[in-house]
Amino acid sequence: MAKMVFVRHGQTDWNIQGRWQGHSDIPLNDEGINQAEVVAEMLRNESIDHVYSSDLTRAVQTARSINQFHQKEIIQDPRLREQNLGRWEGIFHREISSIYPEEWERFLLDPENTQISGGESTGQLSARIVSAITEIAKRHQNESVMIVAHGLALAVFFCFLEGIPIRDAYRKVPENAKPIFLEWNGDGPINQSH
Repeated sequence: MAKMVFVRHGQTDWNIQGRWQGHSDIPLNDEGINQAEVVAEMLRNESIDHVYSSDLTRAVQTARSINQFHQKEIIQDPRLREQNLGRWEGIFHREISSIYPEEWERFLLDPENTQISGGESTGQLSARIVSAITEIAKRHQNESVMIVAHGLALAVFFCFLEGIPIRDAYRKVPENAKPIFLEWNGDGPINQSH
């Protein structure tokens, strides 16, 4: 079993504004920096053997803050990025339905299989994230691992662990900079609550 700590990055201006971020490389805002410092204190006395992070700035900033007390190499893995939202990135959530009405309608009906123009489907995100975290868990059996990633990326992974449909991911998105702990051997769903 790998002991795993999952953390969504701290807050960004686009989080507050309601803009879709995806792969856009948006840094933490002042509140996000504060959140990263708070979670760093929360995890200060945790045993952490390895630190993995999405390579996007907001995740790396959060990982660095936490890692100040652990001094491990931060392994930046682009597979841990948020969903690639293509041409939707930077657009306000409330505006997507009017700018891209047909694509938005398809996305609402079937996010798992609807590939956003210039981006990826939620199913493609899930396959990428599950593959990456499974590999990390299997590599670090009997060790503790911190993974800093993104809201929907972590949510689809939790759907996989719980054996529930990907369309339920939007109600599983974790809060910014709140740690989630679990033990997992990398072998399929565990049906563990979060």
